[in-house]
Amino acid sequence: TTGHMERCSSENHALKSDASVRVINESKGRGLFANRGFSTGEVLFSEVPLLASQHVGNRAEAWTCGWCCRFVGSLDDQLRRHAELLVHRRLDPRLTAEQRSQRIQAELAALSGLERLPVPADDPRYTPAAVVPCFSQCGEVYCSEACRGEAFERHHRLLCVGPITDAGHPLVRFKQHAVRDNELFLMAGQAIATVLTNFDRNGRRDLAQAVQPFVALHRRPYWLVKQLKPAATKKVQRMLADSVRLLRQALLPLFSGHEAQLEMLFTPDFYANLLGLLEMNMHTIELPSPLQRYIATLLPALPEPQRSAAQRSLQPVVDALRREQLESGDDDDAAEDEDMDDDESGEDDAGADEVASADEA
Repeated sequence: TTGHMERCSSENHALKSDASVRVINESKGRGLFANRGFSTGEVLFSEVPLLASQHVGNRAEAWTCGWCCRFVGSLDDQLRRHAELLVHRRLDPRLTAEQRSQRIQAELAALSGLERLPVPADDPRYTPAAVVPCFSQCGEVYCSEACRGEAFERHHRLLCVGPITDAGHPLVRFKQHAVRDNELFLMAGQAIATVLTNFDRNGRRDLAQAVQPFVALHRRPYWLVKQLKPAATKKVQRMLADSVRLLRQALLPLFSGHEAQLEMLFTPDFYANLLGLLEMNMHTIELPSPLQRYIATLLPALPEPQRSAAQRSLQPVVDALRREQLESGDDDDAAEDEDMDDDESGEDDAGADEVASADEA
């Protein structure tokens, strides 16, 4: 993530002698090279990412903050969410609405358990995080008012579909297209919304300053970064053109009078290089589920009768997950990994793509 590494090498005095930024090659751009040996876990520098987005396929299982990716709610909230997902996935589609509602309530009562999970009051790892909904109730949630405000001011104010009632609105179609074809388009939308926010903040006078955090990073067209063959390249170029067209239709009208100035943000060339930039500079991280950590570390250490009570609450959900994996054809080892007897969790991790910033340290 060359942009922020260069920033750190020029402004972080500790890093100056410990590491240096050098050009790797024309394809890869710049890289951070160690000038001495580092211990495992040693921190070189720390900063807030320019962009962060949870993987679409991970959103249902991992309930996290839309800004910082922290798990939201309490352990009991997370457990109930898994229970609800299991119930909905197993519903017979032929049921009527009334039958579905009755079945959901009955199965949730059986899955959720009767007792709350016991946790140490002084353990910060299990301190419940708030569940703060988006201002417009679009479905996005945050762990605090501060995170909600940051996300809203940075990009969500332009990308929120909460106030939109028209299913054919270009912003709705943009997101549907991204989920169907390539979720990296969602992060590209965040990037362009961030540029537009920067443009607003400088009085809509300096687009070059607004876009600088992104153009400072090494970039190439997406299909070159992915080394696609000609047929695949043409397909990706069509998808890319559809995506940026929808995004343009959704966002450009919000900046009346500045259309000519902002048009370059919505060209296929800029979009292709932006997607290539994201592909080259993003990092996928995994945040362990609080339930996973609870089952692996805290549950075995609980005294009786607390341990048995916790197992009674957890076991129905773990059993249901195991049955679902077996029915879907997953191997036995994956199912056994969820067995409470082994004190391991079947809960999913929260995956998030992070992109380093060229202008934040």
